[in-house]
Amino acid sequence: MRYLIPLIFMASTFSVSAQIRISKAKGVDVSSYKTFAVQKGQVLSLFSDEKINESKIFRVIKESVTRELELRGYVYVEDSIAQLVVSYVYEEKPQAAFQKAGPLGQSPTTNPAAVDASETSTSLKERTLILDVVKGSDNGSIWTANCTLNGTQKDPSGVMDQTVTSALKKFPMQGKRKK
Repeated sequence: MRYLIPLIFMASTFSVSAQIRISKAKGVDVSSYKTFAVQKGQVLSLFSDEKINESKIFRVIKESVTRELELRGYVYVEDSIAQLVVSYVYEEKPQAAFQKAGPLGQSPTTNPAAVDASETSTSLKERTLILDVVKGSDNGSIWTANCTLNGTQKDPSGVMDQTVTSALKKFPMQGKRKK
């Protein structure tokens, strides 16, 4: 019991939820390609004065994408000869979550001043990550993962890594064609 309470507190403090939607171009066999590159994408911050570390986001996404696609048999290349190019759009915007605070039967509060309040608000960030895979220099998308992350973490690197990993689990293995 004494370990359970801190664990529950940590889970509620760093809560994150992710939704991932995958879309694929019809009639394109992605598994026939062998090489890929990761291109620096676009980073947006809506309604916020906070500076987003774009190079850190690129590093995390590049490492995650490279690891996952190499596990699926694809080969990473740095130059423009890549058959597949992975890029991304990352967006952050503030969001408020309201919940009832107070006595027994309602959500517990960590702020003693909020015990008698009918509602409390928590400041969250809604993060959207769109991974896009295109054929070489072609502009047409052949595979897209649209990921929405909601949470309270200041540094989303770990969650972003897990999200990219989860999204790319649905990416086809290199050389294995669907029948």
